[in-house]
Amino acid sequence: MTTKHYLDGQHSLHELAHNAIVSNPYFFGQKIKVDVRGEDVILRGMVNTYYQKQLAQETVLDIEGVHSVQNEIDVDSVWNRGQGHQDKTSSRFYSANTVPSWSF
Repeated sequence: MTTKHYLDGQHSLHELAHNAIVSNPYFFGQKIKVDVRGEDVILRGMVNTYYQKQLAQETVLDIEGVHSVQNEIDVDSVWNRGQGHQDKTSSRFYSANTVPSWSF
């Protein structure tokens, strides 16, 4: 569930966009920089997955007052090759040579 952020006259669009990113647990430890030009937000930095890149964009687009998002976030290819992280959840349930079977 995402939190909707609204312009309230006390916070700038930059503050709202930055807070939306840093308060989202999916971006914990990620390096995302937020720049704002008028009503347009530019995202830069590095994340571990393409999902995080897309989620950052959607998170900022959900802010009232944002007209567009330019997503310049890079995805860490080393992390995605499994050298920086191993996804144990998928290998725990299925091996590459088996197809799960279900009986009812």
